[in-house]
Amino acid sequence: MNVLLKMCFSFLHNRPMIGKRIYFLFYTYLISISLVQGQNDITPVINDLNERSKTQTFEKFNETNKTLNTNDERVKNQISLLNAKYYIKSKSLAKASEALNFFLQNNVPLTDSLRISQQALAYELQAHLFFRQKAADSSTHYFNKSSLVYLKCNDQKKAFYTLNMSATISYLNGNYFAGLKTAYDALELAEKYPIEESMIADLEIDIGNIFMRLEQYEKTDSLLTLTLENRKAYLTTSQLADIHNNLGLCSFRIGNTDDAKYHFIEAESNYKLIKKTTGLSKVYNNLASLYTELQKDEEKAIDYYQKAIALKNRNSDSAGLSNSYYNIASLFFNINNSDSSFYYARLAESYSVYEDDNLSETYYLLSKLYYNKQNLASAYVYADKRGSLLKRIIETRFIDAQKLTTEKHSVYLQNKEIELLEKNKELDRLRLNRNNIMLVFIGISFLFLLLGFIRYMRSVKKQQITDKELFERRLSLKSLSSLLKGQEKERKRIAEDLHDGVGSTLTLLSLKANEIKNKDIIRLTSQVSKEVREISKNILPDVIMKLGLQEALIDLSEQFAKSNVILDFVFKSENEMYNEPQKKLMLYRVLQELTKNAVNHGKANYISVHCEQHKNCMDIYFEDNGSGFKYTEESRGIGLDNIRNRVIFLDGTISFKSSVQGTLCHINLPVND
Repeated sequence: MNVLLKMCFSFLHNRPMIGKRIYFLFYTYLISISLVQGQNDITPVINDLNERSKTQTFEKFNETNKTLNTNDERVKNQISLLNAKYYIKSKSLAKASEALNFFLQNNVPLTDSLRISQQALAYELQAHLFFRQKAADSSTHYFNKSSLVYLKCNDQKKAFYTLNMSATISYLNGNYFAGLKTAYDALELAEKYPIEESMIADLEIDIGNIFMRLEQYEKTDSLLTLTLENRKAYLTTSQLADIHNNLGLCSFRIGNTDDAKYHFIEAESNYKLIKKTTGLSKVYNNLASLYTELQKDEEKAIDYYQKAIALKNRNSDSAGLSNSYYNIASLFFNINNSDSSFYYARLAESYSVYEDDNLSETYYLLSKLYYNKQNLASAYVYADKRGSLLKRIIETRFIDAQKLTTEKHSVYLQNKEIELLEKNKELDRLRLNRNNIMLVFIGISFLFLLLGFIRYMRSVKKQQITDKELFERRLSLKSLSSLLKGQEKERKRIAEDLHDGVGSTLTLLSLKANEIKNKDIIRLTSQVSKEVREISKNILPDVIMKLGLQEALIDLSEQFAKSNVILDFVFKSENEMYNEPQKKLMLYRVLQELTKNAVNHGKANYISVHCEQHKNCMDIYFEDNGSGFKYTEESRGIGLDNIRNRVIFLDGTISFKSSVQGTLCHINLPVND
């Protein structure tokens, strides 16, 4: 290009004035082209850095970089990001953070595709760093941010990968609904862009894991079976092993021991083939549980637990060790070996990473062991720990999880986000066309042809999107129904654990305290028992199942009357509103949430609920004298989202009218079961 410019300048120097003007314009055009090309001169250097970072050691990589001799900030940024990647892999987290900060504090404007891709990589590495530091919420936040930026620079594969990572981290930390919602976002991305089948299989395995944590074993089984059938040609040996292991767990949980054993053996064989010790440790743990609970072969079970523990120690798998130690502690407890049970239970507690069901059960086991040892004080401490942990688990799974999902709650909002990304991509394309003057001059005819083709493809795609949206809307409503049912099922399980597990332990403690006449323990036990009963009653109002919805709502009004809040319920209905228990519970949750919002946020002390049943529908008018609120789609909180989701589940509609004098809510519901 430089040689060409010199030749043009020499030619221009010997031209007449008119000719000089013409050639001056042409000369200016060539300069502009050279400048555009100059912006891309750094691309080979960047590509070389990326390729070397995949194959070279950290020392060799840095040694080679010393010969580059460039002051380009983009090159320096890429080196710092790749160094951070090395440090994260080697678990040198402080150095990784320092290398990332070099880029993040640079504050260079995102003016070209290279800088945008660097920003996406920085967000991704920041997410990995937070994950290593066990900051799950921050990690998922940055994975989601990196996904959006990867889409902006047309790297759909990396966008899919980062969404998948976000979903995985969410469900591993107990945020099942957030994980499921993010996973569905990734699946929608896979439908729009060509994503590798093996990557989609990874995502489907993660979705199966979430369904299994929600105890929806049929969904897990059907999903993974389809993955095995439809994507078998693309599955890696590791994925094949993971699927068999999870299918084995599903069969085990529903009591199909033969199928469970078959899948576990298949998983073991595949894990051994690729020498994946992390997978083998999980299979050994599952086989041990199978022999413990169903075949009553304690000796074989202990052998498999020891194998699992040995591998997890080798891999420094703290969470896995905690699970295996709890399982073997439970086994020893059941065969009346208290000393061994106590030893492994304490190990399970010390290796616990997450505040999850496994830690809750460990606390429960330790409480029983201390009680058997006549150490009532320690038994009370662990019973109290379990009660507090169960309460936090409820908040994490059903409040914080939904808070995370409200950002991308509906299909409508998802489509709007994708539309915005498409507009940004179109703007980038137009900017590129403006810079590439040569392409405009020589390709004008081709451009018109291309535009005509794009219009045609858009018209075809628009029709496809219309059909797809109808299907996705039905799928969204079906998923919402499953999630709400799973939520209530989990609430029921936790309420029963509180009532039967913690409650019974506290009752025993109370009896022992009365025997030794310790007033402090009697008072504390009575106080904790009352709190546990209140929590259990709030989670699962069994009055619904015993006396019906109307009596449950009257009971709710009596609860709030203790706080000097008047709830006036008026029913104009001869029959029960719903016959189906699930619908009764959903309507109760709606009115319960409205009441809590009115009291806690609106500071209302009088609430009127007027229910009037017509031929095919029920009109519910909820009115309070609180301070009111401003309801918009953007300002909706978790409580209002919960209310809206449950009304949708009941096939109803809801509207709000609020002012400083109070709030009026109108709910219309069909009543044909």
